[in-house]
Amino acid sequence: MAEFIFKKMVKDAHLNGMVEICSRATSCEEILAGRGNPVYPPAVRQLQIHGIPMEEKFAERITTEECRQNDIIVVMDDNNLRNMEPFIGADKALHAKMWKMLDFESIDSPKDASAARLTGDNIADPWYTGNFPLSYSQIERGCKGLLNYVLYLSTLLCTTRSHS
Repeated sequence: MAEFIFKKMVKDAHLNGMVEICSRATSCEEILAGRGNPVYPPAVRQLQIHGIPMEEKFAERITTEECRQNDIIVVMDDNNLRNMEPFIGADKALHAKMWKMLDFESIDSPKDASAARLTGDNIADPWYTGNFPLSYSQIERGCKGLLNYVLYLSTLLCTTRSHS
C-alpha cells in the first residue's frame, strides 16, 4: 500500500519525475517459483476506498544494488529491518539510508530527522492483524512525514545548487 499512497502524495505535490518510488519484498514469502504474488486483494480494496490509483504490481525481492542506488530505504517494521541485513551487511553508508515508515511521523523538524531514524513504531502488518484500515492509516501518516522530509531535502539540494 505504501508505494501507491506515496506515489499519489508525490503526484499531488507536483513532484512527479523528481522522486523515484518503488516497493520491494525483504523476504521470499511472496515470491513462489520465481514469480511474485500480486497485491493482496484486501490491500487493493483499502486503496480503492481511499481513491488511491494503482497499477498492476507483483512482489519482487530487493537487491543490494538497489540499496546502493537509492537515497532512502523505508521498511515497515522491525522484521523487515532484520530481513534487510543480508542486503546491507556491515556497510555503514547503506545502514544510514534505512528508516522505518513511522520514523517520519515523529519528525518535528526535518533538519533534525536523523535523531528519529529507526526509532518509530512498527506498522501493524495487516497480513497478521487483518486490520487493513489501521495499516492504511499508519502508512498514510508515515508517508505524510516522508513527503515533508523529501521536500526538505529537495530545498537543500536546490539551495546548494544555486550557491555553487
